Amino acid sequence: MRPDWSSLPSELLGHIADFLLDTNDVDCYMDFRAVCTSWRSATEEPKGNLSDLRFRPRWWIIVDEIFQTDARLMINPVTGRVHRKDLPLLRKYDVITTTPCGFLVLADLEPPHAARVLNPLTGHMIRFMAEVPFELGISAAALSYCSQMPAAPEKCKIAIGTQ
Repeated sequence: MRPDWSSLPSELLGHIADFLLDTNDVDCYMDFRAVCTSWRSATEEPKGNLSDLRFRPRWWIIVDEIFQTDARLMINPVTGRVHRKDLPLLRKYDVITTTPCGFLVLADLEPPHAARVLNPLTGHMIRFMAEVPFELGISAAALSYCSQMPAAPEKCKIAIGTQ
């Protein structure tokens, strides 16, 4: 008889999930949640949880996009993990840049080109009212408090450098 992994106790699943998050394994945490409905229901939903620092990418570098796909190659130099992440929602936005900790800075395709910040590991996105000034030529972008982002998105700041 095969074991029924979906029937593991919620408390055990919670401990495993906490361990993954405590060791900077938010990518593994997301994979863990995807195993089955009972595992997902036993763990916290990361998309709307801005106050929990464990759900934020730490030390991830987005190396490259994979030619003619929606995928991005991500590397964590601290843990040595490499992750290929499919992000089909990027078709709806211009990718402006990445932040040093692994967020993607995006702009709406249509005017007024509102700025957005995407956590590529959880899929959570913050929309800013400010528009991205495409006509000035963008040379850099940064998100303040990258590793310590405040709980309220309206307190986040994005700086876009122009040429």
